[in-house]
Amino acid sequence: MVLSFSLLLSSCGGSNSECEQFISDYEDFADSYIAVMEKVQADPTDESVLKEYTEMMNKATEIQASTATCDDEESIERINEISARITDAAAGM
Repeated sequence: MVLSFSLLLSSCGGSNSECEQFISDYEDFADSYIAVMEKVQADPTDESVLKEYTEMMNKATEIQASTATCDDEESIERINEISARITDAAAGM
């Protein structure tokens, strides 16, 4: 499943530190998500991995709900790079 994070860029207000924290959390999520996707690919019948995958989907929903104002060029570029890593990992499955 490829995650869509087009709603990450929000104009709801906030501070630069909120954006930095959001990007950090999103980066951590991406690393974990890619690791779980690799485990799923290695053994799609492993129930513990499938549970991890479900937890990652729940985390994705949380991240989508916790948008921050990330409308400067550098932040947008970082978010796009992270999203591309997730998309590339999913495409490689």
